[in-house]
Amino acid sequence: MHDNAEITSALNITNRMLEVALALQGAAAGGGAGGKSGDDLLREIAADILAKVPKNYDIEAAAKQHPIKYEDSMNTVLQQELLRYNKLTSVVRASLINVGKAIKGEVPLSVELEGVCTSLFNNQVPAIWHKRAYPSLKPLASWVLDFLQRLEFMQSWID
Repeated sequence: MHDNAEITSALNITNRMLEVALALQGAAAGGGAGGKSGDDLLREIAADILAKVPKNYDIEAAAKQHPIKYEDSMNTVLQQELLRYNKLTSVVRASLINVGKAIKGEVPLSVELEGVCTSLFNNQVPAIWHKRAYPSLKPLASWVLDFLQRLEFMQSWID
């Protein structure tokens, strides 16, 4: 193989092996930090992120304030990004709410929701968020901070 292909292959194998080890560790770990159960820790993580996620942007108000014109191409980009971030924020908010409900037993734990729980517990960005988000290799904690900074930046453009 070409040198770059060997490096990529080795990185992919290593990442997959570490993902499996992390998944096994999460399943085998008894109590969480400070004697908390996994459900309590998961509930705290979800609640903490949910408390930080702002409400969706008002697209109509932004369109009135920044109308799409030929001369202002940035307004077009702004509208597209607002729509994109609204979709992502809605998915993040809904999945975090459903995690809390699933822990209480109010909602059945689907495969997708179980993936969100596992990712939150392992400090990884859930796959359903990745599908709608910008490309990033950051762990969950750093990704959330970056996501919130991006949302604040978008808000500064609207204001």
